[in-house]
Amino acid sequence: MRIYLARSWVNPKLIGGESRIHGEGVFATAPIARGEKLMEFGGEKISGEQAAQGGYRECSVWTIADNTYLALPESDPEPSLDENLNHSCDANAWLTDEVTLTARLFLDGMGAASFEVRTGPYCERCPSRRSCPLHERGGQVTR
Repeated sequence: MRIYLARSWVNPKLIGGESRIHGEGVFATAPIARGEKLMEFGGEKISGEQAAQGGYRECSVWTIADNTYLALPESDPEPSLDENLNHSCDANAWLTDEVTLTARLFLDGMGAASFEVRTGPYCERCPSRRSCPLHERGGQVTR
């Protein structure tokens, strides 16, 4: 059985910042090689029922298996950079397992990191839903 991190690990070459496209984003401060680990998502392991009851930061809920998620409780005041990732149809990062985000392409210094998306039960609660490429009503949130 895999042990998940209590909080997400973030590559020290990444920082948060204002996105030209959508609110906050994640940016590389130095070159990142293709295949380099960008983040490992963490949080409290919860069920779908627990997530639906609330009490968890909406942008931190991350699917790890059917009806199983990692999430940060709303009582956790610390910022978590993984909540600033933007979605993209032409992503420069992807998952290599359920929690490990790696660079799909070479990221130049100050390039924005974006990741591939899929629909899930919490799409309607996502603050990016109006600009998510998976929803007909919006455009692409990208780098």
